[in-house]
Amino acid sequence: MASKRLTLETLPKVRDGAIKHDFNSALARLYDDCLDRPKSGKARKLTLEVTLKPIVDDGVLELVETTFAVNSSIPKHTFSRRMKVSQKQQGLMFETDTDSTKHSNDQRSFDE
Repeated sequence: MASKRLTLETLPKVRDGAIKHDFNSALARLYDDCLDRPKSGKARKLTLEVTLKPIVDDGVLELVETTFAVNSSIPKHTFSRRMKVSQKQQGLMFETDTDSTKHSNDQRSFDE
């Protein structure tokens, strides 16, 4: 098999296309997250990092250990809400069926 010079054009052939596959999979995840949460307003990030480490034998550069890393970042899913402190129950209390309803902090429930 003939050796190929590493370039952007030959990169998809390295490791039988594994880098190309990983990059495309990560890109699809980022795209899916954009579809799932378009209003987040936060950027998604995809990088291909190539690291070259020279391997010297008897003072001569013979090989270069080449590492490829596909990195992606998706903004964290964060949710918050106020929960009432209950000394009686010794914990934090919330109504499960009213998460989307805004209540006054002084409002009481039927359970209280």
